[in-house]
Amino acid sequence: MSAQKITFPNKNDGDLFTSTEVNSIKNAINSHASDIDSLTESLGGLDELSLSVQGLETRESVITKQETSVEGIVPGPLYLWPQPVASLELNKTSGSEARQNEYKLQFTVSGSNFALTGSLFQDVRWMDEPDWEDGFTYQVSILNGLAIYAGWEAVQS
Repeated sequence: MSAQKITFPNKNDGDLFTSTEVNSIKNAINSHASDIDSLTESLGGLDELSLSVQGLETRESVITKQETSVEGIVPGPLYLWPQPVASLELNKTSGSEARQNEYKLQFTVSGSNFALTGSLFQDVRWMDEPDWEDGFTYQVSILNGLAIYAGWEAVQS
């Protein structure tokens, strides 16, 4: 008994494949698809891999900002505002569920009505409720939703 031959639609050259060859090709494709799924799962998903690569690129670096409304704050680098700011609105990326996410900020307050707003501060619990003072430079660390801060008075020369 000979193997049944089937043709593929939209083939102009009339190539014929045996059903055995088609099954071998299908099995190879399915095997590779399973390998890709397993690899993606073991890496924690492609989004997780993308965040990891982005984190490696910015790890332990300093990102200097001028604008006071920032989208896409990522865990890892220190965000630094060299000029005094009257307020900051900071919105973060989702971060990773599989590791610790630390957000670091440094800024100098300008004015008596300073406020931190944005998704970075949503559901954050502060060790001590902040009392921002005009002219002070602050460092803020938010690690897994818990925030601490310290402030230093400007040095008078």
